[in-house]
Amino acid sequence: MESENLTIGVVEAVMGMVCYEIEISGESNHAGTTPMGMRKDALFAMNDFLQSIRPEFSKLDKELVFTVGRVDVKPNIHTVIPNNVVFSLEARHKDEGVINEVENIIAEQAKKVIDQGDCDVKLTKMWARDTVWFDNELVRLVEQSTQTLGYSYKKMISGAGHDAQFMNRIIPSVMIFAPSKNGKSHCEEEETTWLECEQGANVLLETVLTMIKEK
Repeated sequence: MESENLTIGVVEAVMGMVCYEIEISGESNHAGTTPMGMRKDALFAMNDFLQSIRPEFSKLDKELVFTVGRVDVKPNIHTVIPNNVVFSLEARHKDEGVINEVENIIAEQAKKVIDQGDCDVKLTKMWARDTVWFDNELVRLVEQSTQTLGYSYKKMISGAGHDAQFMNRIIPSVMIFAPSKNGKSHCEEEETTWLECEQGANVLLETVLTMIKEK
């Protein structure tokens, strides 16, 4: 939002996602005495796997985001070839069809690693969630309030999860975003000025007042 000089984000939805834990098993051996052609290196196999899926994911849609956020390597000794790697792989997109394609690619590339004969791959689907679309009327009211106040804005879909997506199952919900400095989020550097907070609160207040008037 900051890079586009926008004051308010009118949030239409929280995007869906899928998260896998992937385990690649190879064989440990000495780093100095084992020729490259005789190795069953789980970490190199992970690298090949990730190098394969990245261009395939990128072909699906420019809005698809994917992350390897955790990697555990064993035995994690500099003189020993890794025999086991466990890592997370998650992908997020608003379209269920794109997420399905992501899962197909993961399965296909895992099979290729197995077919090479050096390492085994175990896929565990940790969890998944569908895109949650917020109440159309509330989204309309937030957009209307933003326009009334003369703030610049855009409709957007949240890539991060929020409590509102679960509240939306119980009661109609919507979210209002304010900018963060340099687009930083969920980190110590995240910073939103008091003015930006005030502008977001103004939109919330205007929305509530409009709802009362329309009732």
